[in-house]
Amino acid sequence: MKNIFKSIFVLGAAAALAVSCNVDNIGTTFENSENNAGVSFLQSTISNTEISATQTSFDITLGRRNSDGSLTVSLESSLPSTIGVPSSVTFAAGEASATITLDLSAMVVGTAYKGSIAIVSDETDDLSKSEVNCVFQKAYTWEQIGTGTYTYNPDCLFSGSDPGLPIYKAVGLPVYKIANWCYGVDFLFTLNSDNTTTVHDQYIGYTHSTYGKIYIDDVNDYAGSTAFPSGEWDSSSKTYTFYVIYYDATGPWGYGFESFEMD
Repeated sequence: MKNIFKSIFVLGAAAALAVSCNVDNIGTTFENSENNAGVSFLQSTISNTEISATQTSFDITLGRRNSDGSLTVSLESSLPSTIGVPSSVTFAAGEASATITLDLSAMVVGTAYKGSIAIVSDETDDLSKSEVNCVFQKAYTWEQIGTGTYTYNPDCLFSGSDPGLPIYKAVGLPVYKIANWCYGVDFLFTLNSDNTTTVHDQYIGYTHSTYGKIYIDDVNDYAGSTAFPSGEWDSSSKTYTFYVIYYDATGPWGYGFESFEMD
């Protein structure tokens, strides 16, 4: 935060582990004398925190020792309901492997989802990995589209401007970030289909000695309303405007329009 006058007005108190498992000869990898199919996950842990923000599914492969006949076994998940997990998996007759597909379409970028998926069946044995522990997180893939100057509004919190800040767009999504904004953090916003902007609720990188962490949000999102003005993209001036509010845990500090003009 290079050129901002850091005078805070005290009106505020007023991320596929791509599991590349070799499924060839799966049936021969489980050698146990127990009289069941020996159904098993191929790994006990899956941790993928760099899933593309546009990815909507994730495959997990299971194996079995005895591939005679078709077989369906039940599955039980402790993952958050945001991630869709099938309630069962079916092995085709003669097949030693089967795949389940998780639905990731409702995952929020940047939030880690943790839990496990377990086989609920007597078709497992002591050698089986009957449960897989999972950590999933989506992340944006960014490409820089230019630089520009962010101008702050003294009615909100800060005055002044920051020139030369890089701006990035998420690949495949209408999400943007201005890097090194304010106290050295990323400023994220969405450009909507009608060319209006929606600022993401985010920490500005500053913690007040009395009031704690300070955040910024889009006014309409903060108020849970659509009655307030919206920022927009003006292609003629190459300027994004944002209708923002700065706040802490006790309430707002100030709100108004701020802008980012492309170089």
